[in-house]
Amino acid sequence: MPLKQLNRFCGIVSKKMDSPLPDGHSLLLYKRKISQNLVFFSNLELNQEGLFDGYIIGEEDGVFNIDQIEHYSGSWAAASFKEELLVLSRDRLGVRAIYYFENETYFCFANEIKSLLAIEFIKFKVSQSAAFRFLFLSENEVPGDSLFEGIKEIPPSCNLIFDLKQNTFQVLKYYDFILNKTNQKYNEELVGETLKSNLESVLNSIIHKDKKIAALLSGGIDSSAIASSIFGIGKHNSISFLTAMADDPIHDELPYAEFVVKKLGILEWHQVLAQNLGKEIEEMHLAMELPTLSAGSFLQFELMRFAKHQGIDYVIDGTGADSLYAGHYYYKAIYWNSLFRRGKFRKLIHEIRSYDGQDGWLKYFIRNIVIYYYLPKFPVNIKYKIAIKNNPLLTALDPIFVQFNKYLLNENKSSNIKDLNIFLKSQFFDGGVKKLLRFLDRFGKYFDVMNLSIFSEHRELFENALPINPDLKIKNGQLKYILRFAFKDIMPIEILERNDKKGLVAPNNRWIKENKEVFLTYFDQDLSDYFQMDSIKSTISKSIDELDEVENYKLFKFISFAIWYKVFTEKYSH
Repeated sequence: MPLKQLNRFCGIVSKKMDSPLPDGHSLLLYKRKISQNLVFFSNLELNQEGLFDGYIIGEEDGVFNIDQIEHYSGSWAAASFKEELLVLSRDRLGVRAIYYFENETYFCFANEIKSLLAIEFIKFKVSQSAAFRFLFLSENEVPGDSLFEGIKEIPPSCNLIFDLKQNTFQVLKYYDFILNKTNQKYNEELVGETLKSNLESVLNSIIHKDKKIAALLSGGIDSSAIASSIFGIGKHNSISFLTAMADDPIHDELPYAEFVVKKLGILEWHQVLAQNLGKEIEEMHLAMELPTLSAGSFLQFELMRFAKHQGIDYVIDGTGADSLYAGHYYYKAIYWNSLFRRGKFRKLIHEIRSYDGQDGWLKYFIRNIVIYYYLPKFPVNIKYKIAIKNNPLLTALDPIFVQFNKYLLNENKSSNIKDLNIFLKSQFFDGGVKKLLRFLDRFGKYFDVMNLSIFSEHRELFENALPINPDLKIKNGQLKYILRFAFKDIMPIEILERNDKKGLVAPNNRWIKENKEVFLTYFDQDLSDYFQMDSIKSTISKSIDELDEVENYKLFKFISFAIWYKVFTEKYSH
């Protein structure tokens, strides 16, 4: 049987022999003393020497073995203890998180920030640099600089090895995917069949009769490919399918999901209505532990809540597929650039003629090349002026806060835009995928439901997808061409021909307007370390009134930060 756990855990190392181990923890009932100076707190007992959160396919004895890590596929945050060495391990992409805190007396670790904040000597304090990264650069979190000052995150594909005798540790990378262009796969039929076979194999290995499993179904290519694969292995009527609704015709994807349901003959399909954002907003922030850029996170929150209500153990989703098979519109610009560099001018002209964007193709191309290649090379002051012009709300930030952290604008490095697959690899391992995975993991853990983001967790999927020839990922102006091709005989034609990418898109701006008065109250607290308090509330109010129907990701992050700050200040300022 595969190893599958849903676990909250924390560990505390006493670095000085005369220092008592704290015992006032929320997981105190599950305390286990491992050695003279090491204590584990875990709400699920895996074995006497280890902690685990995640799932691994093919592990027979149910025990995570750090020595076998190269052979594992799945996702995990794990801790093991052997011969005075504490080893903390995180999966390859960073689906499951693991954090740590250190001072002169203690070294602490946990797979939730809340578990660390439950320790009496770890205080809630905001990192100024991380706050700037979020408010100005829209970065949720980077390794080594959590929004929670003093709390750091182990990077994906890494092990942290703590020597209990020396009270020292090192972080070592155990995995790095090498993209070898000579191994790019060209044959359309063979690539499509391999893709389909691999996806079916992975799904077959995780769908078991002894667990209640659901799959998200948005009506997009990724979730439809998963549903089609489940149909291919004959298990489409042994699990349920979930579609999020926002009661908004502009963002309604139910008709597309219904095409899939009817074509595959799915019997159990639930439409989950997300509503009452204003009433649930604080609980949502407590669950996800970090502020977010969009109110669309509420859809994920409500899906996981519904899954818990239905007694569902695992929810399958398609996060990560966009960065493997080229699913975002701006990928076309990178692809065109690679065609030009390869001298494939006839194909380039054909792809340009297939462009169906609202802007002219030249404006679209130049804008994206500048964003990903030239803009990061600009001097800090130029970057700052461009950012302000793009989002005038940034002028509401405190000038001292901005000036002190402006140097962080230099951290934005140019992307390699010479080859689409190199660009996709960077997007997959180092881009926005982890932001989505972070919230799925946190919402799932909050409601005791485990998300299975199979494209992001299984090596046989992402290691085979990244080398696929870019000419099969974007073809005739169609994104994710090879994923459509692989399931052309199963997917409804309406999905195969669909080009209006959405995927859990919420009526963000409408929700903000409906909850304007509620959201403005969060700016009554003292946020003077970050905002100009004499104007921030009126600035936010005016910006809400001027919102149109298209989400721009420029406003909600300020609201979310204020809500997050209030929730964690009130709960963890002990």
